Amino acid sequence: MKRYGYFLDLLKLDIEKYPVIAVVGGGGKTSLIYRLNEELQALGKKVIISTTTHMAYDTNEKTHEIIRNNLERSPLYSGNIKGTRLCSSCRY
Repeated sequence: MKRYGYFLDLLKLDIEKYPVIAVVGGGGKTSLIYRLNEELQALGKKVIISTTTHMAYDTNEKTHEIIRNNLERSPLYSGNIKGTRLCSSCRY
């Protein structure tokens, strides 16, 4: 069972005094942002999530199967272009 308000309490976030929250650093930002979103919505708050890059998202086995079965179609993986993955939850 999720306990709403847990991370808000743990981080001592005064959401009335500071209505805008910025999350920076390496590792765990997406998970924290989504959890804070759940807690704030449970408290009846309106939430907007924005990013300057991209955010990971939950994937399932069907998603991974589709990606694995179509990697050769990707210009990134066929070597036609150089760059980085857009989905950090997919480790291919």
